[in-house]
Amino acid sequence: MKIRTHTRILHSLLATIVASLAIPAHAATVAHWRFEGSDFLADSSGNNHGLTNNGSVTQVATTFPNPVLQTGQANLNAASFDGSNYLSAADNNAFTNSQFTLEAFFSPSSLPGSTETRTIAGHFGSSGSFDNQRSYGLFVRGSSLRVMMSNNGAGFGNVRIWDVGTIAANARYYAAMAVDTSTQTATIYLQDLSTDTLQVFVQTDAFSTLHNSTAPFTIGSTGQGTALWQGMIDEVRLSNVKLTQDQLLVIPEPSAALLGGLGLLALFRRRR
Repeated sequence: MKIRTHTRILHSLLATIVASLAIPAHAATVAHWRFEGSDFLADSSGNNHGLTNNGSVTQVATTFPNPVLQTGQANLNAASFDGSNYLSAADNNAFTNSQFTLEAFFSPSSLPGSTETRTIAGHFGSSGSFDNQRSYGLFVRGSSLRVMMSNNGAGFGNVRIWDVGTIAANARYYAAMAVDTSTQTATIYLQDLSTDTLQVFVQTDAFSTLHNSTAPFTIGSTGQGTALWQGMIDEVRLSNVKLTQDQLLVIPEPSAALLGGLGLLALFRRRR
């Protein structure tokens, strides 16, 4: 009887721990494009920032983590780009915040040249009808992750550019930029999903303001349909806070709470 009582208590405790680790959604989520189900361009956040398919972006089976480690949600599909198409969401003031985090899984089918840039996701217009409408974005430049933000939309001295890490063709990655303009800090995360190797880059020269771009939010291109992506992109999430490492879609290290729970499991087993 005592063993059964201990087992019930343990199961209840572990269930509470696991539930506290998996956060299906948080109030800070502005948009979350997961590319799941029959309407794969829908915004799963409930904020109705659905995507427009500009070309023939297709839904394919994902090669990224399933389930998503932070939320526990099944991840079965991703979006595939061939270098001639992209996705866009109509501009919205909710895309511009003094704090924000932009996250994405990505896998390039090929790399751009050393002076060429391809877009993962961002709120970033730089020519045509969206000239001088740069705000922020995640890109690949040559074989590096490129992160950019602008304080007034213009180029040259009005854009912060950080090139970090090493990217390889057909490899799978997670990237995030977490920015707080009030402290002028940008934390950049790059994780190789094949090896679980995480790199963290802290930049202390971010702008104190962020340009409120009128360009659409785009995935696989800039706002005017240039710098087009080739490969897969998945789980693009925009939050209106600077998320901490343990709040990211990919949790790099085991939670202390979970380890504590496993320790309790060992204790109960010894007492049995």
